[in-house]
Amino acid sequence: MILEFFLRILPVSRVQQLKVTSMNEKTEKVLVNQVASDAPQCTTTRKELWSYYVYYVGNNGLSGFNFGPSQFQNLLFLAGYDPMHEPFTVACSSDNGCVLPYLGQVRDINSIVLLTNGISFAIQAALMLAIGAWADYGCWRPNITVFFTLLAVGVSFGWLGVDNPEHWHAGVALYTLGLIAYQCSLTFWTAAFPGLARDLPDVQESLATLNAGQKS
Repeated sequence: MILEFFLRILPVSRVQQLKVTSMNEKTEKVLVNQVASDAPQCTTTRKELWSYYVYYVGNNGLSGFNFGPSQFQNLLFLAGYDPMHEPFTVACSSDNGCVLPYLGQVRDINSIVLLTNGISFAIQAALMLAIGAWADYGCWRPNITVFFTLLAVGVSFGWLGVDNPEHWHAGVALYTLGLIAYQCSLTFWTAAFPGLARDLPDVQESLATLNAGQKS
């Protein structure tokens, strides 16, 4: 089955060496030593490698993934009211809970946070189904990564302007966008690692030595 799969996706003219070793009646192991490439192979530069490292420092989630949830819950608590009294007459307390009208119902602020998480996850799932394949195929990965990175940076600075409990609705939007931007930028950034590692000078040199038959 595995051999048939490779024969379907690899044109015969492009396969230079293919070895198939039968492991047992149910499994096969396919080893492709070299597949010729029509396009010139890129080489990962030291600048590209360190840029990848530095990006991880900036994409640590401190603003959108750590500060965002804390500030969001803080805004909800300050904007909410005690459910034991008339709406918006008594501030929230740790004894009786805290509620706010959200999505057509009066809900506990913890429920609001969980529902917003669910909405964010649903949007992420839809996005990944639509554009997730571009993380590994095509040439759109850099553009998508830059877009979600700029969105995440914008959301991070946006939190600086939302400190009034009356603006908790804006906090919902920032919280949702922050989670989406962080996860999507992290996904597309992570997908770049295999290509960077494969195109390192040492890896290319080792592959050339292997193809020349100087090592096994």
